[in-house]
Amino acid sequence: MQELLEHPHVRTLLDLSLAEDLGVHGDVTSLAFIPADARLAGALIARQAGVLAGLPLARALFQSVGIDCTSLLNDGTAFEPGARLLELCGPAREVLRLERPVLNFLQRLCGIASKTARYVQALSGSATQIVDTRKTTPGWRLLEKYAVRQGGGANHRMHLSELGMVKDNHLQWLARSQPGLSRPELFARLLERWREAAPPGVRLQVEVDSLSDFEHAVRAGCDFVLLDNFDDAQLQAAVAFRNALPDPSGLVLEASGGITIERLPALGRIGVDRVSSGALTHSAIALDIGLDFEVQQESS
Repeated sequence: MQELLEHPHVRTLLDLSLAEDLGVHGDVTSLAFIPADARLAGALIARQAGVLAGLPLARALFQSVGIDCTSLLNDGTAFEPGARLLELCGPAREVLRLERPVLNFLQRLCGIASKTARYVQALSGSATQIVDTRKTTPGWRLLEKYAVRQGGGANHRMHLSELGMVKDNHLQWLARSQPGLSRPELFARLLERWREAAPPGVRLQVEVDSLSDFEHAVRAGCDFVLLDNFDDAQLQAAVAFRNALPDPSGLVLEASGGITIERLPALGRIGVDRVSSGALTHSAIALDIGLDFEVQQESS
């Protein structure tokens, strides 16, 4: 995670989180009641079971102001209620100042990793992979997608330039701009335009919402198809079509839309390659983690 912590987007987010918490006068409560030379020791304690994500970030924030830290678990590790995640000791005012920003990051990222792990478990026994989407908290994308990976999931495109993705709006625009094209001709023209304009090495994924458009896209040469809001019977038909191709491994099928954790075992049995779910990030609930303290001696 060290490389991630040095990314300018993450650095900006961390700086903003600390600045917005301090306001104009800083931590007025601690300044009024906590002696400047007081010290605190404590530990980050899990209040519920989950999967760890973001502990290096917590440690880096504490260490940046002279707080000594020892990580007791690694990111990606499952833990039970009562688990000690990190031990720390340092200037009391600094510990208290960073308590809430640190927990905001850690609870959010652990919540995403834990939710992802439950989705991964629901697909166990299959080769189907769970992936996230771009439905992330503005400014948090790098961290939230990191948390998905710690939970055992994989990332869809990080940003718009990483992967071409034709959605219904793109298809509608192309159809309006070139009236008279049949659906097979539309998809053929789509792939032709992509080959003319795509940056070197960038793949294209085409989203379809019907079996007929799926077949048109494949026959036009698309090798990465997102099956949007297909029911299980439609997905089975798409997989059967793919498996009948001379080289089935050359076509990646991703199911998306209407994805619930209860549905995942069936999707794994059907045999789609990937299932994408925005819920991994936009609907994850922060995990309950606390910082328990013990007062140390004041310096002489």
